[in-house]
Amino acid sequence: MAKDRARPFSRKHRKYWIPVTGGMIVIGAINVGLGYCTYSPTPDPPQQILIPDNVDPAAEMARAAAKRHADKQAAEKAALDAGAGSAKP
Repeated sequence: MAKDRARPFSRKHRKYWIPVTGGMIVIGAINVGLGYCTYSPTPDPPQQILIPDNVDPAAEMARAAAKRHADKQAAEKAALDAGAGSAKP
């Protein structure tokens, strides 16, 4: 028994190939035209903040914290030596 299947390249279907193919080409041309008309270039990238290689922000913050701590310790020692605050035991 022979299979009952469509024959898309047969003489019977040949009359549909040109309109279908032409329609697909027209739709593709419309897509390209719409894409060309609606395309907008990408905006400029945001400006980058450049940190010099010889400066480490974490190290700078650590140094500043250590300096504040040392200044605080020196001020407390000076206050104790001057007699401010409670009496020494």
